[in-house]
Amino acid sequence: ITMDILRPLKMKREELEACLYHHERPSGKGYPEGLKGDEIPLMAKILAVADSLSAMISERPYRKKMEINEAIRELKRNVGEQFDRKVVDALLVVLQDSTDVHTL
Repeated sequence: ITMDILRPLKMKREELEACLYHHERPSGKGYPEGLKGDEIPLMAKILAVADSLSAMISERPYRKKMEINEAIRELKRNVGEQFDRKVVDALLVVLQDSTDVHTL
């Protein structure tokens, strides 16, 4: 369904794959295809981490937002199972270098 919706937008293949595979997991327990490790496109791994961080630090109708440090701990805790280590490490460098990290 994702590809059917996005194909008319004439997106680059890399962008389409990121959208399609961002629920895949390094452990192979994701969807839609059960890809694991290096089978998952890098852009999909990046989108998975960004999407999860955004969800964790955003207010939801069913829960309060997490503080950034709590969200970071959750990302680290799920490295290897849900998130790619290199992508999480890269995010941590970006956040560490950001002067606005506490405004997230």
